[in-house]
Amino acid sequence: RETGKVLFVGRLAAHKGCEFLIEAVQDLDVKLSIVSPEKDSDRVRFLKTLDKNGKVNFNFGLCDKELVHEYCTSNVTILPSVYLDYFGNYHPIPELLGLTLLESMACETPVICTNVGGMPEIVKDGKTGFIVNPGDVNGLRDSIEYFVSNPKEVDFFGKSGRAEVMKSYTWDSIVKHCLSVYEEFC
Repeated sequence: RETGKVLFVGRLAAHKGCEFLIEAVQDLDVKLSIVSPEKDSDRVRFLKTLDKNGKVNFNFGLCDKELVHEYCTSNVTILPSVYLDYFGNYHPIPELLGLTLLESMACETPVICTNVGGMPEIVKDGKTGFIVNPGDVNGLRDSIEYFVSNPKEVDFFGKSGRAEVMKSYTWDSIVKHCLSVYEEFC
């Protein structure tokens, strides 16, 4: 893993909370890698203006192999989605699942998410990662700092996350779960 590397993967929509994440890393000894399919847009230009201390690298259009490399070389992956975005706009359904979290956990990289949508059902707080309140810059900062400062914990949380994905999120486990639910009602 690269020392001090933290990761965000996803679209740069306002409900993803990237502004809060960029703000959270400004005073930390880290590099934030933002991986997104978006390239040249007003949104990207705006997010770059928030990076006052040169902490953020933007990467666009990575192939699957490159994306796996990003997960595997990071100390933590963060998905800071919000109901109330940086500009005060309300998003009633900001994050249904958070596939990024499962991908990161499958790569043995711990995660930080916000208490939004279905994400708290995926992340086991204190075991596979941390759950913070949406828009909580200090909570994001403290959680990031914890992983960057504790490489043994990165390994522990990473292995716990991988075990959770293999137990509950493989196609076989999902099919078995669905069938058991169907049998219960038939």
